[in-house]
Amino acid sequence: MTPQQALEHLMEGNKRFVADTPSHPNQNSKHRSTLTDHQHPYATLFGCADSRVAAEMIFDVGLGEMFVVRTAGQVTDALTIGSLEYGASNLGTPLLIVLGHDS
Repeated sequence: MTPQQALEHLMEGNKRFVADTPSHPNQNSKHRSTLTDHQHPYATLFGCADSRVAAEMIFDVGLGEMFVVRTAGQVTDALTIGSLEYGASNLGTPLLIVLGHDS
């Protein structure tokens, strides 16, 4: 998946979330069992740890689709940067998103 395709996929999911018509893809136990030995997310997301902003929900994606790193206030340190680098270099995600926070 290209970075543009990954972004388009996430934006389509966000439109479903905003319209209150989520499809909740790949969230069942059968799909979860396919992820026990590997993961191949197509996006790394850095967002706030706010309990009201669950990345998988607002982009309507399932298990294994995003590698999510969250901190309070989106504060970065060596551990956070290392986790983001892991998503890109070890998991091969083509897209890094920094999720802003408004209202």
